Amino acid sequence: MSDSTRLAQEWLCLHGYDVEIDGIYGPATRAALTRFQTRRGLKPDGVLNPSTLAGLEAPLRSIVEEVPDQLRAANLVLDSAIVILATRILRAGAREVGGPNRGPWVRLFMEGRDGPEWSWCIGLCHYVVAEAARAIRLPVPILDVFPGYTSCDAVARHARLAGRLYTNGSPEPGNVMLVRRTSDDWIHAGIVADVDDDAKTFTTIEGNASATDPRNGDRVIRKTRALTGRYDFIRTS
Repeated sequence: MSDSTRLAQEWLCLHGYDVEIDGIYGPATRAALTRFQTRRGLKPDGVLNPSTLAGLEAPLRSIVEEVPDQLRAANLVLDSAIVILATRILRAGAREVGGPNRGPWVRLFMEGRDGPEWSWCIGLCHYVVAEAARAIRLPVPILDVFPGYTSCDAVARHARLAGRLYTNGSPEPGNVMLVRRTSDDWIHAGIVADVDDDAKTFTTIEGNASATDPRNGDRVIRKTRALTGRYDFIRTS
């Protein structure tokens, strides 16, 4: 088995060339890789070379390598940078592959970890807030609210102690939304992307979600929520 082969198989599936993710470079993987190379204008030899791997990883590489420079050049405030970065991740099609909470996108948001136990909705929020702040070279206290990246409860409690957690009032774009089950239990998180006070709704970008199961899905989605729901929000600036 090969880690590089497994990574290539993950990305082939993410690009729509479904193969078994087993780390074994067999005929099916070679055929799928050749089709991907042909589509991308690469030498169609079925060989996993650096240029082919770069092509496979292009959606993620653009988030990590290109978007920070674009945010920095735009001279943005933190809230705007957070929304733009979250939106770019949404448009890149970030989702799981190879099983629950698995794949290169999950590992990006969870600092290299993936697997069934690594629910990644708060990991996405942590990544977006931290990378947006770093991109615009702004050290901000909000980063202290994220002692880790796997627990909505821990983040909410730190935010409460820091005076950044609030329930009453309308959220603002760039805030972190937390779905509240009880006064001390939060079960899901997302980035507030837009607010419509007239309609009493707000739009979020959420990870580990789906249209049918917003708490345990397999991708990054955009969702419209009513302001009358059980939510808390974290101010990010």
